[in-house]
Amino acid sequence: MFKLLAKIQNLIERGMKKSYVSEAGEFLKNFDQKNPELSESQKKEIKKHENLFNRVRDTRVKWN
Repeated sequence: MFKLLAKIQNLIERGMKKSYVSEAGEFLKNFDQKNPELSESQKKEIKKHENLFNRVRDTRVKWN
């Protein structure tokens, strides 16, 4: 475990490239900029996840 923490600390000290963007990421960014309209399936996916995210958990204990 100590070796893993030492490696992580070493990476942090050397400074990681936080501004790196892969070719795929660059392609997707450009595609999104050229096509700002969402498809119907994308809209449904967003609505589904908004519904899941906004649900309130009932944390009361249910004995019966």
